[in-house]
Amino acid sequence: MVIAVMTILFTLVMMVSGRLRQKAYVERTKAMIHQLKDALGEYKVLKGSYPPDGYDFEVKNRDGKPIWGAACLYEFLSSELTIEENVAGQVRISKHDPIMSFKGTDLTPENPDMPGIREVVDGFGLPFHYDNTEDGQFKPEKQGELAHMDAAEAHPPDPRDDGTIVPRRGIQMRDAYDLWSHGSHDAHSKDDLDLRLTIGNWNVDSEIKEKSGEKQ
Repeated sequence: MVIAVMTILFTLVMMVSGRLRQKAYVERTKAMIHQLKDALGEYKVLKGSYPPDGYDFEVKNRDGKPIWGAACLYEFLSSELTIEENVAGQVRISKHDPIMSFKGTDLTPENPDMPGIREVVDGFGLPFHYDNTEDGQFKPEKQGELAHMDAAEAHPPDPRDDGTIVPRRGIQMRDAYDLWSHGSHDAHSKDDLDLRLTIGNWNVDSEIKEKSGEKQ
């Protein structure tokens, strides 16, 4: 009887702990999205447009390596900016400090095969998705292909491609960029797919359904 009671108590503790852990991951993801939204807004004020995403045309980092998606967030928000201003017909060039400083836990681990390339991660430790939509074109992300620098064979579909989950045009017309995390859904599996777990710049202040269990 004692063992049975202890087993039940242990199970209950683990369930509550798992839910609290998942909630913490969700809240951390939301907080990071808010920070990135502020940083992207400041970047646009200074540069006149949002950072490129590396999908519409090739983008390289400071070391001349091709980058895309969340790696562009790290590259452009953490680098010194060159600002060009037209003053009385003359172009003046000035420098601006990096807009955002990232901690090691905000980024993917350094990969010896991709030196200098880091991706900004969500509260679950997985890279964010970033898509500059200033051209007004909707181009759904292909599963696994170029989703992240280290592309996974199995990857959830682009949540914006489901009209019942995300009002695609509404997102693009408001911010001119899309930034999202797959939330507590395992971003490296197609099983138990639930796009409602997506946390993006379009619903970051909304109540997000939580998925119990251990960190993905």
